[in-house]
Formats: sequence, structure tokens, C-alpha cells
Amino acid sequence: MGKPYSRAMGVPIGPPSPGLASFIKGRIPRRGRITIVEQRDGNSWRVAGRYGTSIDARAALDEAIGSGSDPGALRVVEPRVPILLALLGGALALAIVTAFVLWFILG
Repeated sequence: MGKPYSRAMGVPIGPPSPGLASFIKGRIPRRGRITIVEQRDGNSWRVAGRYGTSIDARAALDEAIGSGSDPGALRVVEPRVPILLALLGGALALAIVTAFVLWFILG
């Protein structure tokens, strides 16, 4: 039948790199630890752990519940401000690119 497309193009076939594999699984690398696991301490919440991805934080939460912690006394907190800023920045960048393309085409 012929060579597979990737072999014909000279692309090596094999497992992806660890960085690419974690990106594919949704573990986007971040600079700071932004996902927090909190535990109820009386009337307030205290930080029980900080994690780089929500997947790692939820795994730690599941592990803590599995070891006997009260499920109602633990929660995962993901700050929404960075996500909102990224969304607004992406929308602004898209608007600028669209305006530039229209200006270039309509000239």
C-alpha cells in the first residue's frame, strides 16, 4: 500500500515528549501555583495545598477524601481573574488582527 503519511514526510513515529504529552492531557504548564486546596478550620478556610494544575489539585483532594477527611471540609479554589484576563486579552488580540486584515484587504 505504501508508506504511512508521517513516514513519507520524515516525521519519526514514537511516543510524544513528556511536555507535549502533559499538554495533550490538559496540563498546561503555568508559572505560578494557582490552584488551591482549602480546608475548613472552624469558621474560616485555610490553605491546605497549592498546585500548578487543577488536575493535580483534584487528585490531591480525592486522595485526602480517600484517606478519611471530611468531604464537606475540603474544596478546590481556582482563581477566575487570570482566566478572565486571558479571555479579554484574546478577544482584544482577535479584534486587532481582524482590523489589520480588513485594512490590508480593503486598503
